[in-house]
Amino acid sequence: MEKTVLITGGSRGIGAQTALTFAKKGYNVALNYVRNKDAALETANEIENAGGTVSLVQGDAGDFDQSRNIVKKTIDIFGAIDVLINNAAIKRDGPINTMDESDYDKVMDINAKGSWQMIKHTVALNPKDYQMRIINISSGTGIVGKADQVNYVMSKFAINGLTIAMAKELGPRGITVNAVAPGLTETDMTSYVTEEGKQARLKDIPLGRIGTTQDIADACLFLASDQASFINGQILPVNGGVHTA
Repeated sequence: MEKTVLITGGSRGIGAQTALTFAKKGYNVALNYVRNKDAALETANEIENAGGTVSLVQGDAGDFDQSRNIVKKTIDIFGAIDVLINNAAIKRDGPINTMDESDYDKVMDINAKGSWQMIKHTVALNPKDYQMRIINISSGTGIVGKADQVNYVMSKFAINGLTIAMAKELGPRGITVNAVAPGLTETDMTSYVTEEGKQARLKDIPLGRIGTTQDIADACLFLASDQASFINGQILPVNGGVHTA
């Protein structure tokens, strides 16, 4: 049966790899992006070259009205949303004494509020409001915290709370809500980590390697599958064995 996945922040990194992974499994892909249309087109072309079906959906998931339009356009194109993946996120790192209020607000608006309002609009507008899968992309820092990233850490803690609360609220409707919490993963967002820093962090990873975007995409695909139909309200660390509890 034909299914559709909507992925926010899907133009590159984890979002792009997840989009390609779902497309290869036969999903229609609604690929959301904000400004980087060239990267979104590149990902869309890769999906089409792999035989998938994709439509670009421009809009800022961190803006209330635009997030609603993202959901509405996806439904207009594909009829319904079977899987929502809240992946859009930004970082504005720094110690609290030098962090601007705007850096705090922007990170919280996109990472935390954006996920909340995407769920809100999807549940309100989606004609298929049962047996959906909602997957939020959290972070290992949203479990253990990290210095000089208080806004980012708070946003990911908020996503974990959102996941648990929405699982309880939407579970009776047959909708599962889970989160994937990546450890150190090779993306543009982690490009700031020096090679020396990576080697130091590898000592704490039992599997002895840094995560890939495919690792995260595979976890999302599993949580969207029938095999995960009784998994709800969970934060799944994908980090090579780093102990986060």
